[in-house]
Amino acid sequence: MSRNPWTPAMLDRLRELHAEGLSFRRIAAGINAEFGTKFTRNACVGKSRRLGLTPRPSPLLPKKDPERRKVMMKKPVSPAPPLVPEIPPIGALLITDLHDGCCHWPFGEHPAISYCGKPVAYRLYCREHCERSYITPLKRWA
Repeated sequence: MSRNPWTPAMLDRLRELHAEGLSFRRIAAGINAEFGTKFTRNACVGKSRRLGLTPRPSPLLPKKDPERRKVMMKKPVSPAPPLVPEIPPIGALLITDLHDGCCHWPFGEHPAISYCGKPVAYRLYCREHCERSYITPLKRWA
């Protein structure tokens, strides 16, 4: 047994009020006043979707403006040139030789990886490698 509180008269009234362009809050208030029901705004939205009525644009989303889109499109960014592999300095350390006070900047590729080993300036790296790894952003995005 199905419990459908929507009568054909209510559905016709919903279609009429929707065609007039009223908000769903006003549609719900109108149907409730006319038929003595307690439908919510969301109940009217759901029923209109199930009936296939044309959806309304969201009042929260900005309207699409083709001119604005053209302004906001950015120029394509060219990729950065490939990095040239660094040659490890004399005295580079293996992973087994690393300790807390030496620079952990890696050189080479697996399996032949060695590490800088100079005295640490900040966190894990020497001054030269700190300047390369900790980059201050050019622009802050809000």
